[in-house]
Amino acid sequence: MQKGIFKFFRHEHHFKIISKEKTLVIDILVYEAPIRFLGKLADFLFLKRYLKDFLSERNKIIKAYAEKGEGSAFVQQY
Repeated sequence: MQKGIFKFFRHEHHFKIISKEKTLVIDILVYEAPIRFLGKLADFLFLKRYLKDFLSERNKIIKAYAEKGEGSAFVQQY
């Protein structure tokens, strides 16, 4: 993360081809909430659950696009 509210935030996607029809997608999310004690409290109360739910919902959308053959909409072209 270049800029934002988190002290540290890193999100990685890893893809592993299982077969011609299946690909395993692994999300790795590492973060540290800001503001020491308050950040740890927020993480415990709601932040961790929010981020898991957010990634889960986003992955459902990406999966739906990929299954329709529209997965390239999420791939950056360099």
